[in-house]
Amino acid sequence: MGDKSGSQLGESGVETRKVIKGTIVQTVAEVIVILPRIHVS
Repeated sequence: MGDKSGSQLGESGVETRKVIKGTIVQTVAEVIVILPRIHVS
């Protein structure tokens, strides 16, 4: 039982990291797109 719950926690942790990484990448990409517009204006 312990091994199963441990692996489940590990998998959910990996998924959470993927989601966080994806969110950070999206935010960075948006900032990179927005920054030039701010400098122009």
